[in-house]
Amino acid sequence: MISRQFDIPKLVTAIVLLSVFTMAVRVPNSLDMWWHLQCGKVQWHTQAVLKSDVFSHTAAGTPWVNQSWLPQLVMYGLYTIGGLPALALAVAVLVAATFAFVLSSGHSEGRYGLFWRAFIVLWAAISTGRVWAVRPHLVTFLMAAVWSHVLDRSRHGQTAGRARVLWYLPVLMLAWANSHGGFIIGFVLLGAEIAGVLVDALWHRRFEGLWTNVRPLLVVTGLSALAALLNPQGIRLLVFPLQTLGSAAQQNMIAEWASPDFHATDMLPFLGLLLATWSALAWSKEPVQGIEWCRLLIFTAMALRSGRYIGLCAVIIAPILVRHGGLALARLGANWGRHPSAGTRTRGLPILNGVLLFLLFIAAGVKISLPLSAETLARVQSQIFPVRAVEVLRTQPEPLTLFNEYGWGGYLIWQLYPDIPVFIDGRADPYGDELIAAYHQVISARPGWAAILETYHVQGALIAPYSALASAMEESDEWTQTYGDSTATLFVLTTKTP
Repeated sequence: MISRQFDIPKLVTAIVLLSVFTMAVRVPNSLDMWWHLQCGKVQWHTQAVLKSDVFSHTAAGTPWVNQSWLPQLVMYGLYTIGGLPALALAVAVLVAATFAFVLSSGHSEGRYGLFWRAFIVLWAAISTGRVWAVRPHLVTFLMAAVWSHVLDRSRHGQTAGRARVLWYLPVLMLAWANSHGGFIIGFVLLGAEIAGVLVDALWHRRFEGLWTNVRPLLVVTGLSALAALLNPQGIRLLVFPLQTLGSAAQQNMIAEWASPDFHATDMLPFLGLLLATWSALAWSKEPVQGIEWCRLLIFTAMALRSGRYIGLCAVIIAPILVRHGGLALARLGANWGRHPSAGTRTRGLPILNGVLLFLLFIAAGVKISLPLSAETLARVQSQIFPVRAVEVLRTQPEPLTLFNEYGWGGYLIWQLYPDIPVFIDGRADPYGDELIAAYHQVISARPGWAAILETYHVQGALIAPYSALASAMEESDEWTQTYGDSTATLFVLTTKTP
């Protein structure tokens, strides 16, 4: 029987989360998904966390901070149980959970406040679609939403309840630090919280109770730092994010570290969300809290600096747009700002609400089944990855020392390890700036490319047919094309050609 409490607010919440979940179910085509799966497989069978490179011939044995060992084990377990569809559904669960916390964080009063909040959450979800991939970074995506939600609850609670809520954060940090290097975002949010308290105190010249508000935040920050140290890498994990940010090659040559291209169509929803949030601060006529300023400034700067932070920025700023955008719209009409009557929450027929939700579940099920069919998965995989070329590599009389496309490295690790090590892959970290720069010199066929391949004793090259290197090898007498299709081409050193 449909509960009488299944009112309009509950229906709207269910529709929003079902919509986000349905949108997030996609064909798993992440370039990095494959090496994460192989890491999980190796760690499961060896019962040890990987701490050095075992997948390449260029950086073999190099110390490596495997920041995502825990999600890798989970990913491999899910893949073993349900294959790629299980991974796709896991992504949708994480994304829906993320926006469940965003939905509960936003606060907008008034008759239509619920619908405004739902609209903004869907808008924010659409603007983050490009980050929904089978990768451990979704843990950071979820944790950022949970972290900011806990901080908001603490700030709006009573003094005694504040500390109790904040104690969740070190526990969350323990899981976060063993899942993804983005755990540093937790400290960014804590820093923004402390800075926001100080900004409000200075702006309003109210210093009474300042230490009472800041002290628990400082204690939790220290405890979270200690929790982050409880990982297989120890102190190395804490300095790892700084090393990545200090790598010129990774910052300049890896696409996701580049500034976002707002000429791209899929970037327009995020651009609109960002502009709407900043505009709402002026239109709402409501004093902006120090914490809102700090979060907005920090995450806007991060998103404009690097496209990989777009998802985090949308998650953090959406509640700000909900509050100030709702206040701005309240000034446009009396109905918006009017508080609902006591019967508003139960308005609507619970049975009708249940029927509507049931029909939406059926529609969602149809949509979800399409990208998870075996035919769709195989077709998309063959379009993105060198599926047939890998089969050719397996038939070689002896394994080749390989040069490969950066984006295919993870797939090759999954398919060919341990028989054929890769030249490079999406991990980037164990290779260092010098090798990453060398890779770009080779793939671009810039002068000296042949000497680099000779230095690393490369005997075969699996590359895209339209690349500059493919053209250079076609013109070279030292390389012979042994396989080619619309996705990949395989060149073998002439002396190694059968």
